[in-house]
Amino acid sequence: MTQIGYLRDLLQNYWQDFKVCVLQSCWQEVEGEVVESFTECQQHVSSLLKAVHQHRLLLLQRFQKRVVDHMNQLEDAFKSLSNIETEILNFFRSEVQSLASFCDQQQRRLASLEDKNQEEMTERKNGKEDGEKEERVVIKK
Repeated sequence: MTQIGYLRDLLQNYWQDFKVCVLQSCWQEVEGEVVESFTECQQHVSSLLKAVHQHRLLLLQRFQKRVVDHMNQLEDAFKSLSNIETEILNFFRSEVQSLASFCDQQQRRLASLEDKNQEEMTERKNGKEDGEKEERVVIKK
């Protein structure tokens, strides 16, 4: 081999080694950047997913609070309605008792009037009979 051939081979080998070295170096740089970018993307996605999860939890907490508040309001309303219902029933019972007492009183008054009418009728009847007896007595004389 001549010196030129030797130099050419040496230069080609050196060039191959240089290309491999540069390519590997570049590849390692690119690979490092890709890995770094992938890690950053992974962190961004992870952060975004955590934010979505936190927002979902917040919505559920708000919903739960509203449901609990509405349940408390419903319970208070039911208690108020129950109290009103009790008052109405107590009033109604009281009025029924008053009405029953009033009706009994009026029945007694009617019975008393009937008794008086019976007595008057009896007295009239007795008075008529007495008057007839007197007339008979007078007529017989």
